[in-house]
Amino acid sequence: MHYTPRQVAAWLHYGTINRRHEMADELVIGMNAARGDPKDVSKQIEDLRE
Repeated sequence: MHYTPRQVAAWLHYGTINRRHEMADELVIGMNAARGDPKDVSKQIEDLRE
């Protein structure tokens, strides 16, 4: 399968946006875990799985 340069650029852009969202989610989970309340972490993980 061959992609045009514009399609490759779009996929790379989409991947960058997706990665930033994933990193933000991981940051939120880490912040909740640092607070020490396991219930908050469990709830956050459940919300992300839905």
